[in-house]
Amino acid sequence: MEIKYKRNASLKEFTTVRIGGTSDYLFEPDSLESLNEGIKIFKEKNIPFFIIGGGSNVLISDNGYKGAVIKLSGDYFNKLVVKDGYLTCGAAVKLSRVVDFALENSIGGFEFLYGIPGTLGGAVAGNAGTAENGICEIVHSVNCVDFYGNTEKIIEKDIKYQYRECASFFNRIILDVNFSIINADKERNIKNIEAIRQKRESNPKGFSLGSIFKNPPGLKVWEIIDKMGLRGLRIGDCEVSNIHPNWIINKGNATGNDFFQCISLIREKAKKEFGVNLELEIKILGNFKGK
Repeated sequence: MEIKYKRNASLKEFTTVRIGGTSDYLFEPDSLESLNEGIKIFKEKNIPFFIIGGGSNVLISDNGYKGAVIKLSGDYFNKLVVKDGYLTCGAAVKLSRVVDFALENSIGGFEFLYGIPGTLGGAVAGNAGTAENGICEIVHSVNCVDFYGNTEKIIEKDIKYQYRECASFFNRIILDVNFSIINADKERNIKNIEAIRQKRESNPKGFSLGSIFKNPPGLKVWEIIDKMGLRGLRIGDCEVSNIHPNWIINKGNATGNDFFQCISLIREKAKKEFGVNLELEIKILGNFKGK
């Protein structure tokens, strides 16, 4: 089977922060068969690869990525199906679409995901959610494939997750996710979403990756950054948000290096002044100066 890919593809447009160079290859499979074939070829040629979803939690180097970026596409990975008491969603479906679909069909339990960017696959792999809830808590089962073409269904009790992390999907690619349907009153769902919408209205505006660091046990990152006097810090066209210091905003023409310098400065000062090792909530792709 022949696969199609793009060479030297710009990655900036695939991220919510609008930062990043090019990848040697951009591969957009639209079926399990093409995905497996692409991975097989990349492995045979010793080409590293990275799976990107909505690009809402990855900082890409200005020098790009020396390998293949894989972005799931097509109907196979974008399905939304209700059958036998389950809602099955393809990994490439945007979270916003899942929330809208659940609302339209009076399905409860998805309201807390309102306003979170990215795709479903990426959300489950990173256990996206709020401070109180993570998406893995409501998952029934996940169909995935490893890097050797072996498919597997991982059921609820076997999914190992913690805050903003799901170890069950390391070295696996999520294909689709199944949720048990909880029937709910549509008007109540609308009220729940409206309450969340109002809360999220206070989030910083602009190109960003959302929260950069995980909260250490018993601490809040934004308070640490604030106490260090870094609220409003600006490096190049990157700014530590004045509204929420755990967000870094691309004010228009920021580079990956600008962003990475902000991250590094915050981590260094947190270690020096508070003895805290701040763990990233986002992923870093490519090479950065000082990494």
